Amino acid sequence: MYSEVFRKGMKNLQYSLLLTGQILIFGKKILLKEKVTHEKKKKFVHSGNYVAEVEVELIQDDHPWAPYLKIEDAKKLDLVKSALKDKNLTVASKFGRIYELKPVSL
Repeated sequence: MYSEVFRKGMKNLQYSLLLTGQILIFGKKILLKEKVTHEKKKKFVHSGNYVAEVEVELIQDDHPWAPYLKIEDAKKLDLVKSALKDKNLTVASKFGRIYELKPVSL
């Protein structure tokens, strides 16, 4: 009896695995095939009259929140923003290019 139930369970498990690439174990979704890509992008951080162009790495995978940043890149963006806010351009320039915004009058 137990082996029959186990066999049916395994067939259902294999079937769901083929259809979705994921299974449920104890109510938690487990991804079996996860395609992860890393892509370099430039993010712009604005504060006051300055803008910094900072290169970060976006992670794209099967997670619902994707794409997302690595924690180091998020901290880097926060550091650049606070440096621009304090007008500390030497610190901000260590992480990327700095631009000064000037109003245009027509």
